[in-house]
Amino acid sequence: MNTMKNFQFLKINFLLLISFAMFACNQKNNSTEENNLEESDLVKINKDLATKFQIETQLYKPEYFHPFIQVKGYLKIPPQNKATLTTPVGAIIENIAVIEGQQVRKGQILARLAHPDLLKLQSEFISLYNDLIYWENEYNRQKNLFEQKAIPEKEFIKTRSQYYSVKAGCLASAQKIELLGLSPDEIVQNGPIDKVSLKSPFDGYVESININLLQYADPMTPLMVIINPEHLHADLIVYEEDLSFVKTGQNVKFSTLQFPGKDFDAQIITINKSVENNSRAIHLHADIHDEKNILIAGMYIEGKIFTGDSLIYLPETAAVEYEGQLHLFEKNGENDQSITFEVINITSYQKVNEKFVIDNSTAENLKNKNLVTNGVYYLWSEWKKHEFGEDE
Repeated sequence: MNTMKNFQFLKINFLLLISFAMFACNQKNNSTEENNLEESDLVKINKDLATKFQIETQLYKPEYFHPFIQVKGYLKIPPQNKATLTTPVGAIIENIAVIEGQQVRKGQILARLAHPDLLKLQSEFISLYNDLIYWENEYNRQKNLFEQKAIPEKEFIKTRSQYYSVKAGCLASAQKIELLGLSPDEIVQNGPIDKVSLKSPFDGYVESININLLQYADPMTPLMVIINPEHLHADLIVYEEDLSFVKTGQNVKFSTLQFPGKDFDAQIITINKSVENNSRAIHLHADIHDEKNILIAGMYIEGKIFTGDSLIYLPETAAVEYEGQLHLFEKNGENDQSITFEVINITSYQKVNEKFVIDNSTAENLKNKNLVTNGVYYLWSEWKKHEFGEDE
């Protein structure tokens, strides 16, 4: 009986010994896991090194930016606001009343022209006009007679044909007179004018003058160019691969070499529907909102087209990108000699405009964490030394 009791006592002690050994082993394993966790996820440096490498921290707050594409181009004036002035007949430039860059008003005299051909043109018009009066009366007379069957149809058709022919010639001649800035009615009433005034077709500025005093100007040769910069716009170039991001109504900011550091606001109004063969680029046009008076057509510009809603991003100085992950460092604790940082790994992010873009949930998890904002590459290198088992 005593023997049986002793056996049971030994059995219980043996089981207790095994349980204690297993517990001790588990504790050792847990301790090892904790040590591994500390070594892989924590970086500890002394304060002197933190000062040397200018490590700085800041409570995280989401920062936002609008995604964009970079564009280049020029300032242009639409063809509706640019006029090239010519003369329909050869003439001598007797006077030039303006200079390049001068502001002009609609109807203002820009130059005066004279030549016998000008008088000849007016004389031809007066002759055709008088012929038209005659044939118009003759046409109406014969029309009445034809309707009364008093003359043959053949005779009436011949008169009608002559009337329409003279009328067309008179209208063509009148248009040439109007191109000279003259009134056909005034010529009919007052007779020919020996000098013709070149007038501005609208309010604007003299962009260029291509004539000299007493020069002979050939018919249809460009004499002057008048522009109205009121509708000055940005002609931007977007390459084919970026076209899917662009649409009308998007905002644009651009700058010029003449005004460094100053941004101008514009908005896309039209996008061309064809791609240039050589450059594979598309032209788009943006309306400039304000301050057009200081801008000049032909200026080279560089800008950004903002292509979407605002995104949350991490400053480049706060993260290291390595093997498809972002590594951040949060200040975990400190004492008199050292500072401890915890590694935060982010796998869900995008690279947009050279910025690390994160989603709302990631930003919410980082909110108010004391993140390293300067010196992050030094901490990352120290962390990698521990990870690869290198000695400091």
